[in-house]
Amino acid sequence: MTENLNFRKKAEAMYEKGRRLALSGEYAEALQAFDRAIELRNGYAEAYFDRGACYYKLGQYLRATDDINAASVLGCETAQIWSRYERATVKESDDDEFP
Repeated sequence: MTENLNFRKKAEAMYEKGRRLALSGEYAEALQAFDRAIELRNGYAEAYFDRGACYYKLGQYLRATDDINAASVLGCETAQIWSRYERATVKESDDDEFP
């Protein structure tokens, strides 16, 4: 049990480091921190979401979508809202293209 708690604390520390780096615009470095947080805590929904946001900022849209969808499935409410918005946006653009 103590080992799991240690991994969780390390994962949270890496997640917070990733958030700080992302907020300062250091997206590539933030990705590394989010990667480590996910390695330490399998199913870390928020880390998947924020990693997806970094991929988005770096123009890696497929990776961003994959991570944000994973975060949504894992229960991240922010990712679920984003996913619904994204689907609605795609549907609207489809409707515009095909009258």
